Amino acid sequence: MRWLLFLLSIGCTRDVVVGVENLPAEESFVLTMNGIPMVARNSNVWMSSKASMREEHVLKLWYGERECTLSKAQVTGELGFGEFIHQTDWSCPGLLGYTMHPIGDLMVGESEITVGLWQQIKGEDQEDICGSKCPKSNLNWAQTLEFANQMSILEGLTQCYHNSNGKTIEFKKDCDGYRLPTDEEWIGFSSKDAKMPYADSESAPTVGWVKENSDLLRHPVCILERNGYELCDVTGNVWEWCWDTPERAEIRRVRGGGFTSTLEVARLDNGVDFPAHLGAEHIGFRLVRSRGAGAE
Repeated sequence: MRWLLFLLSIGCTRDVVVGVENLPAEESFVLTMNGIPMVARNSNVWMSSKASMREEHVLKLWYGERECTLSKAQVTGELGFGEFIHQTDWSCPGLLGYTMHPIGDLMVGESEITVGLWQQIKGEDQEDICGSKCPKSNLNWAQTLEFANQMSILEGLTQCYHNSNGKTIEFKKDCDGYRLPTDEEWIGFSSKDAKMPYADSESAPTVGWVKENSDLLRHPVCILERNGYELCDVTGNVWEWCWDTPERAEIRRVRGGGFTSTLEVARLDNGVDFPAHLGAEHIGFRLVRSRGAGAE
């Protein structure tokens, strides 16, 4: 998206200073004005020398070769003689490489969050015997919410979860960041054909790793057939946390079955209530985003 900066002034040229709020300290971000890179003062402020006040200036934010979005521009005043400062918000959906597909009102993760993406975001290098392309597991429900918020911050999106008192987690329904699907949303994207017992299939082993074919181990994502929405491993591999609480706050719903699940247990219509404070080798998570501002 092009973001146009109009500098209205009687003078001919001035230095232009642009502030981009809450941008991670990452050298791969570059701000350009009229196609020319601006000089970075720090991770959030760039400067361009002697820009004409009578011209239309085009600001773009880049992460490598990926163009991000700038918005909410506001002139906040002059820093000193000859300097203008502009503040702007930013977003860059997909920056972290988590592939998503549009399904109704949602953008849905193509796969469960992998070990590799988890380590990339968390800065961890602890070896996982299954490898970086396997779904991340052994996480409790709250850890998945924290991770979703971290991804939102790193892509300039609105965080979906807020913990005001250290106990109750609030879900901001108008957020455009990453979040867990609700139980109803998960059912909706699990299969195009609602009559199918598994992910658009009558045979669980063709679309997911279950007890019958998994050797009781996690497997790399997206090896078996996908469902009708091009999603991987909706059936099997690992169960997936949902946002909803059935009745008690300490219990949360997981769906999809895992690598230890029998054919009956792995059916899409089978939701299991699991203690929210516990993690397990056979439970992971998939993230979604609401389509709207910032969604692609």
